Amino acid sequence: MGESPMQNYNSLLCLSALQRNVDGMIIHENDDLLNRCGNRGDNAPTSSKQFSSKTVESKLLSSYNSMNNIISDCLSGSIFPIESSIQQSKTNLVSLGLEPWDLLRSTSPMPQLKFLHQSHIVRSKTTWSALGSSLHKSMNRFDRGLSAWSTIASTICARGGTKSLFNSSLMELNTKCKQSLGCVEWNPFPIDLWHSTSSLGSSADCSSLTSTINSSRINDLINHIADSSWKQFTEKAYLHWYYRYGCEHEDFENAFRTVGTVVADYIEAVRT
Repeated sequence: MGESPMQNYNSLLCLSALQRNVDGMIIHENDDLLNRCGNRGDNAPTSSKQFSSKTVESKLLSSYNSMNNIISDCLSGSIFPIESSIQQSKTNLVSLGLEPWDLLRSTSPMPQLKFLHQSHIVRSKTTWSALGSSLHKSMNRFDRGLSAWSTIASTICARGGTKSLFNSSLMELNTKCKQSLGCVEWNPFPIDLWHSTSSLGSSADCSSLTSTINSSRINDLINHIADSSWKQFTEKAYLHWYYRYGCEHEDFENAFRTVGTVVADYIEAVRT
């Protein structure tokens, strides 16, 4: 969330529009990204009292770059070509470009539930079991009320290592991930495991895991946005700025209904 007094309205209207018009969306929350920057040892913004304005600006720029690096690592880890989507041409290997669509198919089995979160971790000279444990530790598993969220469907893409080594660890990795993600009982295959021998790391001995998860975690964010927006909306705060540019009272009411339906659908999905 930003510091603009209209940030909650903007988030409300954007999320409702995306829910109505796209097949899936990947959510990266600023607070979560900053925490991950700290865990990776990257610079994070600190109190301006300790630094000059130039130093603070440098720290902020470094943090923005680190946050963007995390997002790009997650995206590349999940949609870069994998062997199952590559065909042999006369001269080289050519990706069919199916990875993004396969990702949506695997993680959004129910069209009304389309909010996804990602995590990525890379290590050198490690086992898949150890990498799975590190991925689990890097995830935010609880909402603001310290309640664990439930996973509806997920895709975990492993990159690096040999096929034989990955296949020998497949069952153990699948079991560990299934237990740590709190998967719903009604989905018999809540985790789709992919593997590519191509490493995204800086060296050939690097291995990585990238998770894309569809879970009830999104309810925490939506409830926070909706509650904050509703308090402003009932007081008619800042609405004149939106009316000036053609937005109407009904647009806000429709947005509240849309995000409310999303929350109700996720609650029902993880309950059954």
